[in-house]
Amino acid sequence: KTMCWHQLPDMPPINHQTGYNCVRQMVVWEGQAYLFDGSKRLWRLDCERETWHVIHTAFHGTWPYPKHRLSQFCSAVVDGTLYIFSGDDDVTRLGCNILMALPLPAPGTTPRDRPVWEHLGGTSANVPCVRTPNLRTLATMWAVPAQRKLYILGGNANRAAAHQKNLPGGNAED
Repeated sequence: KTMCWHQLPDMPPINHQTGYNCVRQMVVWEGQAYLFDGSKRLWRLDCERETWHVIHTAFHGTWPYPKHRLSQFCSAVVDGTLYIFSGDDDVTRLGCNILMALPLPAPGTTPRDRPVWEHLGGTSANVPCVRTPNLRTLATMWAVPAQRKLYILGGNANRAAAHQKNLPGGNAED
């Protein structure tokens, strides 16, 4: 039945950050909605069956989100790869300019091997950037699949949050 509201199954037990559960973007690809929370788990909602599934992923090296949390990021899918950019990792509070990529398993399948994240660039360190975007939260990302392109727009360094925690970058003079 269309044009009627009904409740979906409860969300899975994702990493919670007080007040930030509504600032996690989901993207839809091939009838599946994907929810990233900063951990190596990726949550998938089968939009037809309305059931949640977890995808356990892998990463070679040190995971770039120290507390395994991320909110206020943006995401998009191109050619079956999920991209995550920027966000608040609950450490620097200014944001980050980390760009991550994860090949998504075919919808409705359980991957034999864990999909592996790739760190394409960026950091949470408060260092000047000349050729890449600076640290930020709440950026916007969208994909143009026919052109195989991602676009990123806006966002801001969360100086107020950094200032409240007396962290570098929290003052306008930094």
